[in-house]
Amino acid sequence: LDGQPDVWWCPARGAHLLTHDEARDVTAPYPALVSLGKTEDSDPVLVNLESVGLLRLGGTSTDVRAVLLALALELANSQLTDDATVILAGIGEELASVFPAHVEYHDQVTDAVNELVAHDAFQRGALGAADLDHLPAARLTDDGGDTWIPKILLCPGVPSQADADILADLLASRPRTAIAVITAADAAPQMPSSWTLPATSGDAVQLPGHELAVDLQRVDDETYQPLLQLLSTANRTDDVPAPAWTHAPDGTPAPNGPVPVPAPADSALAPETGAAPAAAAQPVPGFVSVTMSKAGEDLATALPSMSALAPAVSDLSPAAQGVPDHTGGYDEEPVEPDPYEEDDPYGEGDGGDAPETGYGEEPAGTADFGQVLTEVLEEQQPAPTGTEEPDGAPDPEAEEASALAPATQSGSREQEEAPSRPAPRVTASTSSVLAALTTPPDPPAAPQVRVLGPVDVVGTLGKVESYRRNALTEIAAWMVLHPGGTRHELDEAVWPGQRILANARNSMVSKLRTWLGRDPRLPADDPQGAYLPPIAGGVYAFNDQVTSDWAQFQELYRYGMHHTGSDADIALAQALALVRGRPFSNIDQSKYVWAEQDIQEMISAVVDVAHELTVRRMAAGDYRAAATSAGKGLTCDVQSELLYRDLFTIYSETGDHAGLERTAQQLNRITLESGCDAAPETVSLINALRDTNRIASA
Repeated sequence: LDGQPDVWWCPARGAHLLTHDEARDVTAPYPALVSLGKTEDSDPVLVNLESVGLLRLGGTSTDVRAVLLALALELANSQLTDDATVILAGIGEELASVFPAHVEYHDQVTDAVNELVAHDAFQRGALGAADLDHLPAARLTDDGGDTWIPKILLCPGVPSQADADILADLLASRPRTAIAVITAADAAPQMPSSWTLPATSGDAVQLPGHELAVDLQRVDDETYQPLLQLLSTANRTDDVPAPAWTHAPDGTPAPNGPVPVPAPADSALAPETGAAPAAAAQPVPGFVSVTMSKAGEDLATALPSMSALAPAVSDLSPAAQGVPDHTGGYDEEPVEPDPYEEDDPYGEGDGGDAPETGYGEEPAGTADFGQVLTEVLEEQQPAPTGTEEPDGAPDPEAEEASALAPATQSGSREQEEAPSRPAPRVTASTSSVLAALTTPPDPPAAPQVRVLGPVDVVGTLGKVESYRRNALTEIAAWMVLHPGGTRHELDEAVWPGQRILANARNSMVSKLRTWLGRDPRLPADDPQGAYLPPIAGGVYAFNDQVTSDWAQFQELYRYGMHHTGSDADIALAQALALVRGRPFSNIDQSKYVWAEQDIQEMISAVVDVAHELTVRRMAAGDYRAAATSAGKGLTCDVQSELLYRDLFTIYSETGDHAGLERTAQQLNRITLESGCDAAPETVSLINALRDTNRIASA
């Protein structure tokens, strides 16, 4: 109103008012609004903390704490500040676990100040890139609305003089960025434009420059704990407490929300993860190094127990002797271990508020590549000097001890009478390829989007609400596979046929940026330190540190498919080691419509690599690596007759007639279920191999 700048007036109706839907599509002009308190008439008084910049609270530590807690609770829980980030230092540590996506807690004020420095540099760089002079103008643009979210520091403690100088510089710099500070009066830097309000209980406060007397809102300790419990309960995602058997031995319940389930350690096709000397794995220069981390069993446990390529092992668990039905007569579906342990979405692990970036501990009893390779090679002792046999000649003693020797069962007349074809000896080269096939890739140094199997994002440094994880994962997958896309392309891909509101999109992108975090190797004031930089020119793209397993696969594909030799084979094996199943498996079928073409391209590439490596290893006599390669490809495409034909050839070459028949029956079952006939070349190959086996057995 004229003459009353502290009173706003708006008609209830009129052509100048936006509709509800139109208002939702507008970036919030004041995303740092908070209810400072109420007037004598109980009217709420909202304050834009961005405009205030620095709010100083005077009074005893108890009074200051009560007001700070009230403001922190509202900022973390209010829809008016849904996109704001609340940074707490020395107060309200519990709020970080109740509102993990909105609240950050730091033990040291310096760490909190560094967070503001990074945010200021980030926004200042975005303003300069967009040639904008101030935040209000930036928030009127269509692009980059997520860039202008505020960060608000609440701190009752006294910062050092250096920190106080930094805060004063941040708040005095022009153009202003979206930061605000609320602290005790005796702890705050001296600034002429700041507000200083007494926090004494029961006293009405006169706002500077306004004719308003306000009773500041406050939450004392007696009210805080029940309120915190209520908010914690409201934010829980489970319906009832987990049963006691799910608790840790000390009685600690599992963190609220979904927890990733590790793959069974005894899965025949799932080697355990662990750290080991990378040099021993003979890494291909320029590509991902192979680190061997296999349980105490020898390498043959990665093969079907029914295959003649696997040794007769009696001490394996039932799960370790099972293999997938769809990979050439296997008995159970392969389970690839997840080498990464996702961050605790609620920050309730050690440290509470600290984001977890670990990838799991090394399992007990793991053996590194050098140890396993030495054990395998020791089984293949060369003949004494002067009595060496040709490479193709059978060595009865070595064949009996070799992991490549056909599995025999005493008392089996059929196996005794069936002619056995001696398999070539294991060499360092063949074992290196097999190790690369069965060794999970190293954890990434930065966030990585994985799509060669179940879609997920690993290596993140921030937090995310569990109910937003799937939606943010889809956005991340689209961005990493389509770098440089515009907001229109993003909307059409992720929300096809819908009118997505700018606020909704900006909020999701902002939360994705928070979840990914920032590169810890870069200075805090580097605007490009965020793994998702500011949206410049309407282009959505990660920085060059964020990768995908598909890009990694493509790089290894290019090297391995266009070169020959041991290094090229290892590159192809490393590419297949990235495959955890069918691309984009376990997704909501109503989502990821945009990914269909990508999925088909990935499946074709995986099958090509699996077939190429299988053919190469068969030519080298490394039948175990060949069978493992074909099996990897079949986990991606269960109907690939090309890989089935490779398996038929492997079983025939090694004299595994039972494996050949079981694989043929498995393919026949798949063709019947799909309603498609097997290709003529597949039928011809099966018939030819069966005829050959009959002649050999006659």
